[in-house]
Amino acid sequence: MEGLTVDTRIVTSLAGLDALGPSWRALEETQPDLPFSCTFDYVAAWARARLGTTELAVVVAEDQGQ
Repeated sequence: MEGLTVDTRIVTSLAGLDALGPSWRALEETQPDLPFSCTFDYVAAWARARLGTTELAVVVAEDQGQ
């Protein structure tokens, strides 16, 4: 698509994951059929439960900061 600029980054800390909460939840509001396993609450709970046993890596793709 012309004019589309996507920036990507990988979040590897719980603090970084928590910072994604507000924008992730706002995105959820636009996707009524989103599977529960893709929600912020599910992923954050999973990350906390697995802390120390696995490496966190959440890929974030944003178009102009959104």
